This record gives sequence, C-alpha cells and structure tokens, in this order.
Amino acid sequence: MPKVYSASQINTFLSCGYKYKLQYIDKIKVDVVSPYLERGIRIHEKLETDTYTSDNSEDSVLLSNAMSILLKLNDQHDIFSGHKNELKLFGNVSGQRFIGIIDRVWPSQSVLLDWKTGSLKRNWKEGGYYGELDYCIQSHIYKCLCDQNLVAPIHKCYFAFLGNQALWTPATKGFEFGSEVFEATCNNAINLAIDGIKSQDFHKNKNVLCEWCDYRKVCEG
Repeated sequence: MPKVYSASQINTFLSCGYKYKLQYIDKIKVDVVSPYLERGIRIHEKLETDTYTSDNSEDSVLLSNAMSILLKLNDQHDIFSGHKNELKLFGNVSGQRFIGIIDRVWPSQSVLLDWKTGSLKRNWKEGGYYGELDYCIQSHIYKCLCDQNLVAPIHKCYFAFLGNQALWTPATKGFEFGSEVFEATCNNAINLAIDGIKSQDFHKNKNVLCEWCDYRKVCEG
C-alpha cells in the first residue's frame, strides 16, 4: 500500500478500484497517450513559467484564455505578483500522509488555483470520475497541505477551465469550500477510498466512462 497518497490516487480509486490497481499497484504502462493529456502537459509547462503564448494555434487559444481568467480574478484579488507555481507540498489529511503539486498559490492572498484544460460542465453529477466531488476532494487536500505548510491558511480556491474561460469555486451539496460540512464530506470520501485500498477492494466499476479509459484494453483482455 502507498506510503504517500495523492488526490489523483483517491479519485482514481473512487471511480474504479480495478483501474487503481492497474495504475498504482501493478504499475501497468499503457501504449496509447491521450492527445488531451499531451496538450495538458504542454499547457501546464507554459503556465509554470508564466508564458501565455505558443506557436501551436490550439495551445495559444488556451493560454490566452488563461490570461483572461487571471484578469477576471484580479478584480477580486491582487494576483499578478507574489504567486508560486507548481508548489510541491507534503502533509497529513484524514490521518494519512499526502503529497500535492498545486498549480498556483498566492500565499499573501490565501488563494490557490488549479488549471484545467477542458471546459466547465454545468451538468456534473455529485460523484464519479471527474465529477463535482472529485474536484472538491482535490481542493480539500490542497487546502490541508497549504494550511500546514504556508504562513496563512487558504480561504479561497478556484478551478480555472481554459476551454471556456470559466472559474469554478468548489462546493458540494450546497456547501462551500472550507465549510465544516464540505470538509466532512471530503474526508468521508477520502477515508472510504483509503479503507478500500487497504482492504484491496479493487472492484471494476463499469460505466459509460470506460470507453475513454486508458486501461480499457487491459481491463477487457
């Protein structure tokens, strides 16, 4: 079992225990690399160095959208200075050791932001792969790590969706980021995942999202 957990591990297990086993226990490599993943890597590398232009036309649109989002954020926060990119932190969440690499943090503003190269979907379900709860869990873990490592606690979190220039503040079941119910909901989901990982409950969760899973051929083979 892992000595250090991450938000990706937790959300992968909650979406499908078998995928978690293939990816994190068996460490099976997949031959096909998603073009969306490749684009995401390129975009994050640019944003890590505060670069908002690219020779790739599709990347250039997303990077321009990133700047538009920052300009929008600047109406509420002083965010064009004092930020840290790709901040790697360790800490404890729900009694377990976690690691998080946070895209952008403004310690003096108590604000963190995570870039998403896709688009914000208004019809999210509450849980499931890349559902509302997944992002809430990620934001909660990042907040815990920041609160334990930075001088001031995080009060505001944003997910920036570059596909449609949308900003989303995590909330689940009507409860906002940082509230007691929000944190309890996230901790319960994290504990559920960790209990399943420790008991090796690596069940398959077949659903419509299997079609886009990188491990589909391994799973069906």
